[in-house]
Amino acid sequence: MTLSNEKKKTLALVVIVGLTVLIVSYYFGFRWINEARDQTDKKEHAFSEKAGMMNKTIEDGKVAQKKIELFEMRLKPVRDQMPPERAETWLARTMDAVATRHQLKLKGSRLSDPDAIMLGEVKAFKHFGLVGYVFNVQGNYFQLGEFLADLEGAHPLLVVESMTINAGAGGAPNIHDMAVKINMVTNKD
Repeated sequence: MTLSNEKKKTLALVVIVGLTVLIVSYYFGFRWINEARDQTDKKEHAFSEKAGMMNKTIEDGKVAQKKIELFEMRLKPVRDQMPPERAETWLARTMDAVATRHQLKLKGSRLSDPDAIMLGEVKAFKHFGLVGYVFNVQGNYFQLGEFLADLEGAHPLLVVESMTINAGAGGAPNIHDMAVKINMVTNKD
């Protein structure tokens, strides 16, 4: 079966029109589908990034919570060591008791401003404060040394900030005047 020239031209025209329709359909039809797929892929990628950031934030929060719990656990023994009464009252009563035990008399005891450096360190912990105390005491070196050791041992958060000893107080060669400044970490609650 042979086709006439006119039928060959018609067949060629149908094939060309058909291919053109397919190409145009593919270009405009499938192009839209491909663009929609590309946009979906971009959105999926952005969502994956956000989900990853959210998971990291959640993990960071869990780590921070564990650190807080560990910190609170470490703070509990410190809080348990705090005196049950106001720090100033406890400190004055304790200093008097320790001085009496060593047969010493406190002179000029008063509250003072705490050491600025130590106060800065303590302020980092919002639950704690700092009380400063200044006083003078007279006695021999042995009495004064034992007094300071017992006073510091009375509370683990009591620190002697400064101490000055003047020899021969009141004309007695073996009696010395000691000026002391102490700081004590206190509970604000």
